[in-house]
Amino acid sequence: YLDRYVGQLMDFLKSKDLDNNTLVVFASDNGAHLEGGHDYRFFNSTGGLKGHKRSLYEGGVRSPTLVRWPNVIKPKRVSDLQFGFFDILPTLCDIGGCTDLLPTDLDGISIYNELKGEEQKDHEYIMFTWPGLGNTEPINFSGKKSISGYSIRVGNYKGIVAHCADRRKYQPSLQDDMQ
Repeated sequence: YLDRYVGQLMDFLKSKDLDNNTLVVFASDNGAHLEGGHDYRFFNSTGGLKGHKRSLYEGGVRSPTLVRWPNVIKPKRVSDLQFGFFDILPTLCDIGGCTDLLPTDLDGISIYNELKGEEQKDHEYIMFTWPGLGNTEPINFSGKKSISGYSIRVGNYKGIVAHCADRRKYQPSLQDDMQ
């Protein structure tokens, strides 16, 4: 199903002679899920990373991304840059020459240089929050308010707080138990 529709998109771009100069980004929105009887371990969907969708571990927030732009990106290029969908808008504005229209409080950065294979500025840190358990157990969607969790990644280091210690404001504090 997926192959067919991506194939139709690529065939359309080729029929309009746009396939070599069109940026195509294909990605998942998060890690593998547990809903509907799916077991993320069956196909090793997280590639051995701990966690799953709706967790703050790498298996929940990291997903493969494929990018195709033959006139810009060299074939078979692999990048280890940590980025997220929050970087797509700044990247598209950088490509389109409209970065002056971006809000000043965005967390994302342009990864245009990375796409071109040039030196790329990295994130100082990447932080995720989630109002759920932030661990490897399925989340209870019974309507009860969950304690907020968060994770922060700096280079090769990552810290995860499954539940904020401050249960009134649900915000990070020095009393948080960080893994």
